[in-house]
Amino acid sequence: FEGANRMTFLAEALQALYPQARFLMVTRHPLDFIRSAQRRSYYTGHRWDLVRAHPREGTEMAQRWAGLSAVQKISWLWAETYRISQRFMGALPSERRMVLRAEQFFDWDMALVEDLFRFVCDQPAPGEGIVRGVMDDRLNAQLTGQARTLEDWSAAERQFFVQEAQGLAEELGYDVEAR
Repeated sequence: FEGANRMTFLAEALQALYPQARFLMVTRHPLDFIRSAQRRSYYTGHRWDLVRAHPREGTEMAQRWAGLSAVQKISWLWAETYRISQRFMGALPSERRMVLRAEQFFDWDMALVEDLFRFVCDQPAPGEGIVRGVMDDRLNAQLTGQARTLEDWSAAERQFFVQEAQGLAEELGYDVEAR
């Protein structure tokens, strides 16, 4: 779900349409996601903000939304995406779900690539040279834009992140403190 995290919010509908579908959840370190989203101007009046996830109307988060910083909104987006993903994936039979960490995938772990191909299409992966050739072409890499690091966040932004995302990050195996 990470590469197109909006798909997370459609997972149940996709499952209803394709009852035998397999689902892949790609996790990403929250601080990497937040940095990337800042560089892409999430929740700063960007034209794509209209289609980004927002809290459901009537919720406490929706009431607070206008007063949150972009970092806080992105923290919420990361956490909400993975809360939904974990609930959805946990309800699937094990043979129809796979979870992988983006960091492993981007490191060209061929054993992981083999597992991925077996899961997705019951076929062996192409040779390592082909895989490296594809993986070297970082189509989605964000090379421009501004991003504040955790050290530059306000106390309110750090506290919001801890409340909304840090526990879930740790559940997913990410050590936020080490960053």
